[in-house]
Amino acid sequence: MDQSSHTDRPDPVLGHSKTSDGQKLWSESDLCNILLTPEKLLQAQPRQISTESGSLPIPQHLNFGIKSQEEELVFQTLPDVASQQAFFAAERAQFDPANERHVQLSQNFEAKAKINAVHLSRLADLRNASAAGIAAENRRRCVEAFSPPDKPNDTGRSEVQAAILTAQIRSLHSHLQQHTHDIHNRRSLRILVHKRAKILRYLKRTAPDRYIAVLPRLGLEAKAVEGELIV
Repeated sequence: MDQSSHTDRPDPVLGHSKTSDGQKLWSESDLCNILLTPEKLLQAQPRQISTESGSLPIPQHLNFGIKSQEEELVFQTLPDVASQQAFFAAERAQFDPANERHVQLSQNFEAKAKINAVHLSRLADLRNASAAGIAAENRRRCVEAFSPPDKPNDTGRSEVQAAILTAQIRSLHSHLQQHTHDIHNRRSLRILVHKRAKILRYLKRTAPDRYIAVLPRLGLEAKAVEGELIV
C-alpha cells in the first residue's frame, strides 16, 4: 500500500484523515471552535469592562461556570455594592458629595473593591486553572452546544456524549504525543474511542438524520466510526 492511501485512511483516534481536507474538517467543526486548549488560553487577551472606579481587565475565558451574562454582576455590580456597604458601615450615614471626608472614604472603598475584583478575576482566569478545570469547562461547553434548543443541558443526548468523548479523546491524544510511554492512558484512550464509536453507531441506527448532521459538527468522518477500529 502506498503512502498516499495510508494518509487518506481516517485516523481512528482523531476521527479524520491526516490530509489537508481531514485537518480542515476538524478545524472548521463546531467542536473545534468551542473547545479550549492551553494554546488558545495563552493567546487570549483580557477584556476591559467599565466600573464606577474606572476600567477593569477581566479574562477572555472565565472559570467556575461564570458566563458572559453574569460578568456584570460579578465584576461590576458586586464591587460597587461592596464599596457602598463599606462606606455605610464606617459612617452610618448616607453619602454626601459635598462632604470631603465622605468623598475621600468613598474613593478609598472603591479602590479596595476594585483591587478585590482584580484578585477575583485572576482566580477566575481559566489560564490559571488546572487541567481538570479546563476539562470541566470544555464539558460544560459541549453540553451547551450540542443539546437541542428546546432541551438545554441534555447530558444524556447521544450528540452531547459523543462531543464530550471526542474532547476527552483529543486531550488524551495530545498528552500521549508528549508522553509516549504512558501505558495506562493509552489504554484509557482506546476505551474512549470504542465508547464513542458505540454511541455514534447507536445514533446511526436509531436516528440516521441526526447521525449524518452531527459528524461534521464533531469533525469526524463516517469511515472512522463505521469501520473496524484498530487503536
